[in-house]
Amino acid sequence: DVNIYNKPDPQVYRRLISECTSLGKESEFSTSITELQSNFLKDRPPKLKNLIDPVKHRYQLLGEPLPPQYAIEMLEVYAWEHGNVVTEFSTAQGFWTVLELITKHKQLQIHWTVYYDFQDQEISTYLLSRLTRAREDHAVVVWKWGGGSSVSMEHPVLSFCHLIDMRTCSPGRQRPVILDPADPTRNVVGLNPAGWWQLAGEATVWLQYPCTKNWDTSRVHSWDV
Repeated sequence: DVNIYNKPDPQVYRRLISECTSLGKESEFSTSITELQSNFLKDRPPKLKNLIDPVKHRYQLLGEPLPPQYAIEMLEVYAWEHGNVVTEFSTAQGFWTVLELITKHKQLQIHWTVYYDFQDQEISTYLLSRLTRAREDHAVVVWKWGGGSSVSMEHPVLSFCHLIDMRTCSPGRQRPVILDPADPTRNVVGLNPAGWWQLAGEATVWLQYPCTKNWDTSRVHSWDV
């Protein structure tokens, strides 16, 4: 059983990983931890919804094929957690930050350590494999965290959320990685890399809109993520 208000016992995730990998059904067991996913989102500030809504609106206008909407929501949560983490924030700055992240989708490798982390060796080994699997490149991976310091992937650090910067990744390769905060076997970005290219193109256009500029026409500064 999973207690949605506490970090699950590592055995829960060891079993999930074992079952998913042995059956070749990674990403297909998320329904068993839906409550964890809901709990992850429910404590976010109400104003974060004001950031999510305009992105959702423009997203829905584009039609198919696009990345899953849940992936965009997770990207918005990531932007807020790393760039602001206060209940009152500039929606314009948040919107700008999300758009910039979308344009850099090839570099994104995001995960959370709310429910699972690197302390258990078996889970750690799987996570490192999962976080790099979507790449065909042998890239140099650097863990970036709040203070700007970094360490190599061979020595992962524990923090609330991490972004991996693929410094040597060549263009045109595969899809980003955004692991479900409740399910390490599920990459929520979907199976359509072309959708990310399309959305990134639209985001580049949106970044030129007046709503992403200050009253004096200067650019809105994005959060430092």
